[in-house]
Amino acid sequence: MEFVTIVKIVFPCLIGIIMLGIGMTLTVKDFSQILVYPKAVAIGFLTQIILLPMVAFLLATLMNVSPETAVGIVLVASCPGGPTAGLFVYLARGVPALSITLTTINTLVTIFTIPLITEFSIRYFMGRDTHIILSFGTIFKQLLIMALIPIILGMLIRTWWPDFAIRNQRKFNFFFIIALIFIGAVVILSGDSQIFSNIGKSGKIVIALYLCTTGLGFFIAKLFKLSIAKAKTIAIEVGLQNGVLAMVIAMTIIKSTAISIPAIVYTVIGTSFTVLLTFYFRLMLSSDDDGTCDEIIEDAI
Repeated sequence: MEFVTIVKIVFPCLIGIIMLGIGMTLTVKDFSQILVYPKAVAIGFLTQIILLPMVAFLLATLMNVSPETAVGIVLVASCPGGPTAGLFVYLARGVPALSITLTTINTLVTIFTIPLITEFSIRYFMGRDTHIILSFGTIFKQLLIMALIPIILGMLIRTWWPDFAIRNQRKFNFFFIIALIFIGAVVILSGDSQIFSNIGKSGKIVIALYLCTTGLGFFIAKLFKLSIAKAKTIAIEVGLQNGVLAMVIAMTIIKSTAISIPAIVYTVIGTSFTVLLTFYFRLMLSSDDDGTCDEIIEDAI
C-alpha cells in the first residue's frame, strides 16, 4: 500500500478507533466532575483552549521558524490532550477523574476551535500566496467524522454495554501504543526527505512549547491555590497534546507534509518528556490527595 493511501485512509481510521476508545471510557459521571472540581476544570480548560495556542503563536513568532513549522506547532497546540494523559496522571498520583473530565471537555470543544485556529494560522503565517486554501467547514466536517462521531458511538457503547466497554478499555490503551508505533514506522519507511531534513529544525520549538505549557499549567494551578495533585493533573493534561490527531489533520486535510513535521516530532518528544515528568511528579512531589483515584480508570489501566 502506498504511503499516500495509508495517510488518507488508514491514519484517519486509526484516529477514529482511538476516539471510539476515548468515548467508551466516558460516563455521565465524568461530566458531573465539573461540579466536583469547578475551579480546576475551569483553569485546565482555559489553559488548554486559550493559553496553549497563544504560547504557540508567540514561540513561532519569536523563534523565527518557517511558515509551515509555525502553522504545524500552532496546530499541535490547538489539539486536545493525548489519549494516554489519564494513564500518566494516574501514575503521577494526580487526579484521574479530573484528567478524564478535562480530556472529554477539551476534545469536544477543540472540534470547533481547531478549524478556526488552523485557518487563522495559515493566513497569518503563510499569507495570501499560499496554495493551501482551507475553510472552517472543510476541517470541521472531517473532525466530525474522525473524532466527534466515534466519541459519541463510544459513549453509547459504554451506556448500553458497560461491561463490554470496561472490559476492553485496556485493549484500546494497548491499541493506541501500537498505532503510535505503526504511524512512526510508516513515516520512517516512507523515506520522505522533507520529513527527515526538517525534524531537527522543529525540535527546538517543540521542546520549548512542551516546557512552557507544562510549566504554565502547573504554576497557574498553584497560583490559584489548587492542590499539588490537581496541579500535576493540569500540567500533564496541557503538556501532552494529541500529536497523532495533529499529524493526521496536517497530512489528510491540509495535505502538507511540512506542516505535519512538528506533530511528528511532538509525538515522540512530548511522550518521552511526559514519562520523565511522571516519574518526577511521583517520586519528588508529595501530594495532599495522592490517593484520589477513579475506580474505572484503575480498572482500565
